[in-house]
Amino acid sequence: METTVTTTSNISSTLAPALPEVERRSASLEQAEFRESSDKMVFEGRAAVFNEWAKIGSFEERIMRGAFHKAINRGTDVVFALNHNLDFTMARSTVEEGPGSLVLSESGKGLEVYAELAPTSTARDLKVLVEARVINEMSFSWPRGASVDEWSADYTKRSISEFTDLIDVSPVVGPAYAGTSASMRDLVGALADQIHRDSSIPGEEREKLEGLLAQYDPSTLYPGELHRQAEGQEQAGTAPEDETEEETDRDDSLGRQALAAVERRLIDIRLKGALR
Repeated sequence: METTVTTTSNISSTLAPALPEVERRSASLEQAEFRESSDKMVFEGRAAVFNEWAKIGSFEERIMRGAFHKAINRGTDVVFALNHNLDFTMARSTVEEGPGSLVLSESGKGLEVYAELAPTSTARDLKVLVEARVINEMSFSWPRGASVDEWSADYTKRSISEFTDLIDVSPVVGPAYAGTSASMRDLVGALADQIHRDSSIPGEEREKLEGLLAQYDPSTLYPGELHRQAEGQEQAGTAPEDETEEETDRDDSLGRQALAAVERRLIDIRLKGALR
């Protein structure tokens, strides 16, 4: 049997991978449906899927069946917004019925969303964009620490069995955590915060880790170089000025791998300290 480590909002492990202040996850909007009549516009979709493994940074993750029960039944104030932007809120769970109301529920497959949208221009635009498949993902977010997790002993797999709080559910243009500049900057900040707070990290290792993170700037850094340094390889130079699109995609992937490598080094340092 695989050894697991359980963490909650009140119990955290210093060995767990760094997590941003707000975590976001996505699911395909294949099941989305809009219904419009003279007096209301209804959106139905699925914001999360149970028991499907997804690659999140340096680890894999799945959401267990029933994980949303507590957050839903405690009356959490959740909004329905476009692209997680609260300026484009169209419904809210505290509105019990009528335009602007949001109902979250669990099915055997995942987190189901039923929203009677306020008749705004955003809602009308959303209908057009979803039907045209321009918007093809549904996402949800929760604050860091508002979940009960089980990690594998080597912290490469995370199973979320319960959410105690949610922030929003949102139709989004693309996956909420797929190496975008915003999510990668969030991860850099979370890693830097962990390193800063952990007094058990030896000074030399701390300087190396902080130095690697300080280099991360998606607008200027050649990600392949950061990846080599994170893996302990020698510097190889800078990116060619005439990179092809294929090479740019490769470098984006290397940038994600570089942050994962930094995170793994941090975990390895802590594991060695714990075994002394």
